[in-house]
Amino acid sequence: MIEGVLFDLDGILVDTEPLHCRTYIKALANHGIHITEEFYFDFWTRQGKGIKEYVREYANGLDPLEVRDEKLELYFKALREDIPIIEGAPECLEALSAQFPLGLVTGSLQCSADLVLELTEFRRYFNGIVVTADDVTHQKPHPEALLLAAEKLKLAPSKIAYVGDAQKDFQAAHAAGMNCVAIPTTLTADNDFSLATTILSSIKELTPEYVRSL
Repeated sequence: MIEGVLFDLDGILVDTEPLHCRTYIKALANHGIHITEEFYFDFWTRQGKGIKEYVREYANGLDPLEVRDEKLELYFKALREDIPIIEGAPECLEALSAQFPLGLVTGSLQCSADLVLELTEFRRYFNGIVVTADDVTHQKPHPEALLLAAEKLKLAPSKIAYVGDAQKDFQAAHAAGMNCVAIPTTLTADNDFSLATTILSSIKELTPEYVRSL
């Protein structure tokens, strides 16, 4: 029986992947490097890689931290202009938090997650159980972040459901020994969902009754 629920952030609670994509494309273009949206969504979103891996594989000599900081400046400006909350996410968090302890596990940097949680006012649902890229050595699809969140929840991984939208999420949950609820987006619909425990079409379907049925 599921006793706790962990959420991914980008693509599950906020529709921010397109913003990540556009701002990374612009930051890289400032350095004369041009990537497509298709490349970004495969490399960053599906595979779970980041700017350091991109520089190592494709742009040796580029300063990844400089590009990241330029991207963050653009991203934060866009977020403050319009925070794209996923329809049904606030209601889902409100309903589940009344019956389960919740946590957040994201591949975003802490500064990025903090701004999203501030703008959405979602932080109150997680009781301090927030794991970001700054808290771990290995990013998803490695299970480190999920296992750290399980420790914070004080629950066995088998008692936890992780809600994600991308292939790296399902791989991480499977490796951690957790159930994984997949909610695909138009950007991740072509990912491999074979490791997901179940697939929903909308976060609106993620009710307390559904979680208890897992």
